[in-house]
Amino acid sequence: MNQQIKGLVYFYLTNMRHSMIIFWTVLLAIILSSLLLAYLLANGEGVFMLSITGPIYVYFSIYGFLIVKNWLPFMIKIGATRKNIFVSFALYFTSLAFIFSLFGMIIHKILTPVASKLNIDIFFFAHLANFLNDAWYEIVFIDIILCLFLFVTSFFIGLINYRYGLLVSGSFIGFIILIGILGLYHGWLIDFFKYIYTNFDLLLFTKVGIVSIIIYVITWLFLRKATTISVR
Repeated sequence: MNQQIKGLVYFYLTNMRHSMIIFWTVLLAIILSSLLLAYLLANGEGVFMLSITGPIYVYFSIYGFLIVKNWLPFMIKIGATRKNIFVSFALYFTSLAFIFSLFGMIIHKILTPVASKLNIDIFFFAHLANFLNDAWYEIVFIDIILCLFLFVTSFFIGLINYRYGLLVSGSFIGFIILIGILGLYHGWLIDFFKYIYTNFDLLLFTKVGIVSIIIYVITWLFLRKATTISVR
């Protein structure tokens, strides 16, 4: 790894540290407040379900788009090559997905037995790994893959918006939505969801990871000729 790539990755990680601290502080406050509320309502009816990964997925689905808008022009201005930017973003995406997934899993595995010892039977964390064995490695693996997929997808859309403007990127999103509507109408999208349900395992998420890699490779076609000026 050359020094420029190391410098870029270091820049990304240090510049997002503040927003990451704010994100996890707010999320932890919500989780602990929810746990306290569930404790006060422990004798009541119903279920208190909370998702740690939901906010993480939303964060990653937005963050990839913002990176293109806020960081790409600066990276080019300081003389970073397009190839090094491409490689450094890949390393950064992977590192960030691993960090967030690991933090989420630790919170999940620490607070679940705490809730059990406090006899809070109505409180539990919702996660896709609940459909498997709810093992720590399943939680981490699933979250890393989905975070990367959302990150890369939003990064891809951000590059389209950066290179060709809001009209083209909006039309692309509209086209994807149209395909989804047609899929529902013709039934093949429902068959696709049935396939996911009947084949829900770690191999399925491995395939999602492969799709994420393919999408990221495609982004090179848009990144390699990017300039410091975005189209509006």
